[in-house]
Amino acid sequence: MKLVKYNQFLGLNLINENLDKSKKFLKERYLLMKAANELGLIKGELGEQLKHGERRSANLSDFNAEEKTLLKNKIKEISLTPEVSKKIEADPELKVVRELKTDVVTNGKTKTYQLDKDNIGWLSNFVYFYFYESATVEELSNVYRRLIECKSILQNLTIDVNGTLTKKQFDPNFIDIMIPNNLEKLTDGLDRLDRSRKVKKLSDKLSISSELKASFANISEINMEKFEEVADGFERLSDKEAGAFFGGVQLDTFQYKMVNGQLSDIPNPLYNTYHFMSTLPRYHNMDDFLKAAQQYLNSIELSKVETIEGESEEERRVRVIRKRFLDYCDRVVACNTKLGKSGADIVYPKNIWDTDVNKNGILIIEVKSFPANVMLNSHTSHCIKDSIGNWDSYIGNHNNKQYYVYDFNIPITSDYSTIGITIEPGQKQRACHNRPDRSVSNADFRKLLNSYETKYDIEDDLWSYFKPMSKEEIEQKERAKVANRKIVEKGLSIEDIKKYVMEDGADINKNEGIALENAVVEDDIEKVKVILSLGALTTLKAKEKGPLVYAKDITMIKLLVSHGAEMSGDVFKNVVNEEEPLQYCLSAGLDPAFSRNLPIRECIKGTWKALKAGEPELEGESYYKPFLLLMKYIFKDKEHKKAFMNKSGFLVKWAIEYGRFECMDYFADLGLLDSDDIDWRDVFLCIKISRKRNRDVKLKVLEWIKERTGKTPSYSLDEIKETRK
Repeated sequence: MKLVKYNQFLGLNLINENLDKSKKFLKERYLLMKAANELGLIKGELGEQLKHGERRSANLSDFNAEEKTLLKNKIKEISLTPEVSKKIEADPELKVVRELKTDVVTNGKTKTYQLDKDNIGWLSNFVYFYFYESATVEELSNVYRRLIECKSILQNLTIDVNGTLTKKQFDPNFIDIMIPNNLEKLTDGLDRLDRSRKVKKLSDKLSISSELKASFANISEINMEKFEEVADGFERLSDKEAGAFFGGVQLDTFQYKMVNGQLSDIPNPLYNTYHFMSTLPRYHNMDDFLKAAQQYLNSIELSKVETIEGESEEERRVRVIRKRFLDYCDRVVACNTKLGKSGADIVYPKNIWDTDVNKNGILIIEVKSFPANVMLNSHTSHCIKDSIGNWDSYIGNHNNKQYYVYDFNIPITSDYSTIGITIEPGQKQRACHNRPDRSVSNADFRKLLNSYETKYDIEDDLWSYFKPMSKEEIEQKERAKVANRKIVEKGLSIEDIKKYVMEDGADINKNEGIALENAVVEDDIEKVKVILSLGALTTLKAKEKGPLVYAKDITMIKLLVSHGAEMSGDVFKNVVNEEEPLQYCLSAGLDPAFSRNLPIRECIKGTWKALKAGEPELEGESYYKPFLLLMKYIFKDKEHKKAFMNKSGFLVKWAIEYGRFECMDYFADLGLLDSDDIDWRDVFLCIKISRKRNRDVKLKVLEWIKERTGKTPSYSLDEIKETRK
């Protein structure tokens, strides 16, 4: 019996608890779906969503009270056999969630975390998000990263429970199965934690001033909102820009000390010396500090605007506002160029080039899709730009419109520079949030619009621009819904794709860009060109899973890279045998030594393939020219070269096992045969039992080793069997 320490025992319990709970969620999902199907409750929009893969499961919140009672009774009648349970637990998608990865940068260094290895205690929650709330792997990876970044303060996580912020630990009891948006509540909570982190970072700097420290301890609610805004502003500055506000090393010209903001008669021992001098003692309360901080942040932004000789302060102000306004309009135009009908409409003003209007700095747009919201509003903390599921819960699955109001009279980092509002039929306000995602009531939003009208001499009734969906738009949305379910199908013609997008309003990026992926898999270059021209994005998935992975030739690779696709190791396998496409991939950023020198190993392997029944023997040749090209790139980089020279033993072994004499000679000429990294006993054993080459080649390899190193195997040559045939 193996003895374990108490803390190890607790760790084992944690693992078991989470695995058990994860499997429990999957079994409950099976029972719920089986019961719902047998009762005929999987119908209507829910049925369509499940049928087309827009959702992975129903949950209890989809059904009314009567249906829930029927379901609970039906579930009691269903028994899980050991065979069914085993099948459920072996769900390959569970493995996808378990092995979820994310990269976290700390102090300039990147570390990769894997859920089941590094944070198994969170597994059951991620399983629930994936299967019940249909979160994508990309969304989960992003949340996983944020959780790790906030791990030291996760004990302060607060969740909105019926309108009240309540502390809730992110543990196996986090999930509330009676609500449909646990992931949304978590991301909102992480946003609050992030704001708290920024506030603490800034408030810690105040300790140098006893007055400011005391003032912050008694800060008002209004000033706290301003403080959070300022903290966010400083976070966006460079260290040099932020540090300049708080002071710097300079000559101390004060002969006497300052006490409570007043010059005293106490001698200053640092007089006439260079040392760090803080600016904070000049501010005596929060009002002074916040005013100065906001002015500084504004000045930093203005300092990046080119000055014009002879320009008045008012003229410069108007010019800056116009620049902010028109720059953003350009972003909207670029978005529409990319996404077409799924982009955004400028609602107000009707003529953005009217100088009497754009100087007011107020812009209203309607955002038509999730990708458009990502492109246009990534500067906000809104959940509907973080998750397609959240977007659908507010807009996509409802006859609602999503508007944004921008005030370019203030910096884009200000809390009220951007306000998002969801409008329901009847012009009802479903939700309204400012830039850091604080809720804005209907009354406050109307007051804000009225203040714009008064302050900026706007004659229009701005509220009238927030129109609900018309009957025609609702009909169009239904057509688009059908088209969206068609656009993800395989084998579509170019004409079908154009119709679904251009006439019916389908989102070409539906389901993380599956339409583009299908076309790349089909190796249909013309179809790919059309799909890209309709606004398909190449970056909706992690680069390891993006469309470039499926590219089969250099023409397709170049096309996708030219549209923003990121180079990953996976694409290498499709071009390993050709020098030209490999050269292109390397120049486009392919790591020549990724995944323990996989490119070199693949070149050594060459055209060899494992024997299968009925297939001809193929020992083949190495891809020697691509091999040399890879080595050239490795030796360009000092770190790559050092790593290669220190860990080359297994590559030498590979070359020997496959009998690739040109690669063996290359390694020998580099002096790698003398490496301590080579276990020659293992090499000789490998030659003896390997199925990679026939006996004749193995004997030639042994002869080559003897000539180059003087080493021979301990076994008799007669022991070498013909293992290839």
